[in-house]
Amino acid sequence: MIFKKSVLTGCRSHKKWMAVAGLSIALGFSDPQSAWSQSEKMTLSYHVFVHGMHVLNVNTSYALGSEQYSIDMHMKTSGFLSWFMKTDMLMKARGRFAGMAAEPETFEMHRETSDKADTKNIIYKNKIPELQSPNPAKELPSAKQRKGALDAMSMLIQLLHQVRATHRCDSSNRIFDGTRHLSIFTARTAGEQKIPSAGPFRWGKTALRCDFSWQVIKSFKDDGNPGELEKPQAGSIWFEQIDNMGLVAIRFELTTATMGQINMLLNKTPKYQP
Repeated sequence: MIFKKSVLTGCRSHKKWMAVAGLSIALGFSDPQSAWSQSEKMTLSYHVFVHGMHVLNVNTSYALGSEQYSIDMHMKTSGFLSWFMKTDMLMKARGRFAGMAAEPETFEMHRETSDKADTKNIIYKNKIPELQSPNPAKELPSAKQRKGALDAMSMLIQLLHQVRATHRCDSSNRIFDGTRHLSIFTARTAGEQKIPSAGPFRWGKTALRCDFSWQVIKSFKDDGNPGELEKPQAGSIWFEQIDNMGLVAIRFELTTATMGQINMLLNKTPKYQP
């Protein structure tokens, strides 16, 4: 019962799952030396484990060009967790690159749970994310505070754009995804390391490891427990060369205060579609 309570308590808020969802996008990213055309769409499938139990399926597809990107992600509860709650989330992001920097244009999220549905649409104007139809009862960061912030998926695409070009991941970016706070994602290069065991697929013995931290940096009066939200969440992503597909991250780890260790593992060989 202790396990059930910890998982369910952590899942009542979608903030942790937004982090998992966004980072799932990072788990597949083609290398510039890949033989595949930039007009093709890459599809990836992942299983998410909490305390060793399979709780989520994540399916991601993206199209990546030298100057623009588009991403679609579908996340749905599975296994043990689906006995107690239902979550079905769709996320989309569109944008362009200006050199190494991502310049998002739109972000969409639709989430359905057992008892409610929630939709967020963001349009970027002059590098300011503007939430469409915000709830007037909720206090949002000011335009000045939001300026330059990215949605989670665009932020990760920017990070991976850098990894693809330099094989390094040292960076720091602010995130705003329509919630009542701003957060910061900081990554650093840990270098080539041995891949941890576990997972149904293994393509090699070493991979590029990127360590990161995610932390709320600005909470607002109706956030409930800002002290808890502002605790850093630490994790790592491993990127490996799979055949001629380029760099693909095969493993993601995140440690949270409420849910403990979260592991996301590549479930099958990535595919390219025209």
